[in-house]
Amino acid sequence: MEIAALDCLEFIEGMDYAAFNQDRKTQAAVAQRIAVIGEAANQIPANIRLEMSGMPWNDVIGMRNKLIHEYYGISIEIIWQTTQEDLPPLRREISRILAGS
Repeated sequence: MEIAALDCLEFIEGMDYAAFNQDRKTQAAVAQRIAVIGEAANQIPANIRLEMSGMPWNDVIGMRNKLIHEYYGISIEIIWQTTQEDLPPLRREISRILAGS
């Protein structure tokens, strides 16, 4: 999850929304890595997810499901918003969990 989140942030580094909106390869790469994050989250047992209540598990898994099952129905704005608003704190929380704090 941490590597996929870092990948997303690296893929969009230096981009603004206009550039992202025009770059289908980056859109596809970011969407795929967000789906990987959700898939990894879905593989974590429910009891462990309950212990780590700081993570928005349902949102992460729900985004994966939308990307996989409704791929062409997902707006680029939502993917961009996810990279800007959701991934940085998610990455920090994953790093915190991995560090054992």
